[in-house]
Amino acid sequence: MLQSKTSTKQNVVVQLNDGTRRKGVTDAFNPKKTTLLIKEVDVGGNVVEIHDVDMHSVHAIFFVHDLAIMRTSRHTNRDAPVSPPDVGKNGKRVRVTFVWGEVMDGVSPDVGAKTPWFFLYPMGPLNRAYNIHQVYISRKAAARIESV
Repeated sequence: MLQSKTSTKQNVVVQLNDGTRRKGVTDAFNPKKTTLLIKEVDVGGNVVEIHDVDMHSVHAIFFVHDLAIMRTSRHTNRDAPVSPPDVGKNGKRVRVTFVWGEVMDGVSPDVGAKTPWFFLYPMGPLNRAYNIHQVYISRKAAARIESV
């Protein structure tokens, strides 16, 4: 499984249950922990605020290549992944409809697991999806999960 490494800084956009989002950097993501420390950064990359987020209040965590703070152009088709990520023999192509209406297609190695969360590796035609390399999804955030 392609889960996040705990020692590497990662850019994240966190969708909370109340509809708010937090953008920043984390260096200790673990889906089994009860909190997530996010360092919110400004356009210069300076930490402006630190959030210790309760994982029970998280709907989804989008692990992104960049936070779109200093991006001058949108991602294009040449930025798209050329093949599905290697998620092992148990990976399934799925379409997730989030409770806030967003729809995302991708591959999930653990959508059938009996955990309160799963990972999705996006694949789709949306330009913005090329920035996202992995999504942690709380099952309460998934209004519908379908095979594609």
